[in-house]
Amino acid sequence: MIRRVGDTLIRCELNLQTHARLLFLGPTGVGKTELAIAFHTYLYGDEPRRFHRIDCSEFASSDSALAFLGGGEGPGRLASLKPARGDTFLFDEIEKGGREFQDLFLQLLEPGRITLMSGQNIDLSANYIVCTSNIGSQEILDPVHVSFSSIERHILRRAESVLRPEIFNRFDDIMVFRPLEYDTQLEILKQKLTAYLTPLRYEGWEIGIDESAISFLVRHGFDRRMGARPLLRAIRKFVGNAMASRALIDSGRKGLLRATDDGQELVLVEGGRGITPTGNFL
Repeated sequence: MIRRVGDTLIRCELNLQTHARLLFLGPTGVGKTELAIAFHTYLYGDEPRRFHRIDCSEFASSDSALAFLGGGEGPGRLASLKPARGDTFLFDEIEKGGREFQDLFLQLLEPGRITLMSGQNIDLSANYIVCTSNIGSQEILDPVHVSFSSIERHILRRAESVLRPEIFNRFDDIMVFRPLEYDTQLEILKQKLTAYLTPLRYEGWEIGIDESAISFLVRHGFDRRMGARPLLRAIRKFVGNAMASRALIDSGRKGLLRATDDGQELVLVEGGRGITPTGNFL
């Protein structure tokens, strides 16, 4: 999946391909949005090129096209973003947009130029455009005794039917994401735990992680149907509570994070050795 996106980006950055229009299909929490953010950050870093995330469910009404292009009240969502060359556009859950809104993708995807109600012409022909969709997510999540390639073909047919062939076929690449299995979510948990704890070192926190804490967080956060999001909630809730409790009791900001003997909560205790949340955490 990542290799396919990378190949597309390389062709575009070397001017072997004029633009990239990508469609990411799959259940919630499997990394569709994260992948778009990751490649934008990798390409542009701190450059003043912006990442625009648009929730298509906000444009489900009959006047959705006007809300996006302007007309009536206000300039419209697209004009308010003030798009510039090099910006990346992410349209989340494209299938939830109204029919008139989806029709705009006949221009947005190819040729990439669209005229606002004000008469202003917007040129996105050289911008990256990513659309996500949960179409067919139930089929991906339900355990069935068929290969993923068969499920993938079914999802692609459904997506083409829902989005209509004239829109579907304007995408340069269409990718179906698999659900996140246990081992993958375990690695994501470690990465997110590192990301949560590392900035707190600047506030004086020095936290080691016991393996019992990792097991506890996976047990409370793993959800094959919801993907990685419950893991993030588990970290914020249980790790945050353990650190807050310790700080309120004795103002301590050092120790080992571990699960209690009964496995009901996490605590931050003095002493002990554990994994240090650094870049080598994994």
